[in-house]
Amino acid sequence: MRIAFNKVAKENSYSLDLENERFSVKSNFKIKPKTHSILHCHLDFHGKIDTICNRCGIEIAKEVDEKIELLISNGIFNGFDDNLDVVEFLDEFVDFDEILLSELELISTNYYNCGSCEDIGELEY
Repeated sequence: MRIAFNKVAKENSYSLDLENERFSVKSNFKIKPKTHSILHCHLDFHGKIDTICNRCGIEIAKEVDEKIELLISNGIFNGFDDNLDVVEFLDEFVDFDEILLSELELISTNYYNCGSCEDIGELEY
């Protein structure tokens, strides 16, 4: 789902479901303008991601339930924010699919063990 920056004039909420071979997630974006080119976003999502066990390599499904707060910039963000990540869009549109997918990809790259490997102690070298 893509929405033009200039269409977000007040606080809005957008729901988005993502279903593909790796992710099955329901999400809700709460967007509020901060300036004419910066939006404040609260993203809540829950569902499952398919990833692999980092020890034995089998495919595992992990449940996710996340709440993320970030800034969305219309163009290059000049400045910094100590507390929030900033997502930049360069084409005058906010792409909610891209934001959600990038957050899910980030979570899926974490270190996970399957149930069998969680019971195994640390490897000794």
